[in-house]
Formats: sequence, structure tokens, C-alpha cells
Amino acid sequence: MEDKVFGAEGIVIHGDKLVLGMQKPKRWYQLENGETATIVKTLGGAVEEKDNQSTRNALIREILEEVKGIDSSDIKVSQNPIFSKEIEMGQLNPYEKDSELKMNADFYVVEISRFI
Repeated sequence: MEDKVFGAEGIVIHGDKLVLGMQKPKRWYQLENGETATIVKTLGGAVEEKDNQSTRNALIREILEEVKGIDSSDIKVSQNPIFSKEIEMGQLNPYEKDSELKMNADFYVVEISRFI
């Protein structure tokens, strides 16, 4: 049985910055297929029953659970996903190469306006 998660992820903009997942000088990585990639910080998680099958609702709920000190008026989430993607975690994150977890997620743009 394969592990598969259906959820939503938010590509985070904070102020005028796109938030990258690695706060280190080296932000670009060479993938095994020769492509160059970077890790962009996302917030989000799996769709739960209380989200009424809405990936957008799931994303908003997850952000409010994960980011302390903000409320719903501090975030703006695009009305529709900018893209949907099914990917193995090992392809998404070079530090998870051995993971068999697959994620099928809708990706939204999230703007966090509050500086904490």
C-alpha cells in the first residue's frame, strides 16, 4: 500500500519577499535529472473532514494552526489554486530522497501581511 496525502500548500509571500524554505546561502540544487531547483517554503497539509472537501479551507485552517500570532485577517489566499501537482516527497525535497510518501496537492499563493 502506498502512502498518499491529498492536501493544499501555500506558496508564501511575506512583505515583498518570497519565502524560501532553506535559510542558507546555497538556495539552488542540481536534481538527478539535471534540472536546477530551489526549495520554496510552503505551509499547509492534508484536507480533513471539517474542511468540506475544500483545499482552500484546509490551507487556511493549517496556516492558522501552524503560524502563531496571526488571525485570518492577516492572510490573503488566492481564490483558486495556481496549479495542482502530484509528486513524491523525494522529488520535492532532496533531504527526503528515500521517502515513498506521495502528495497530491493544490498550490495557492498566500500573502502574510503581519510582521510578527
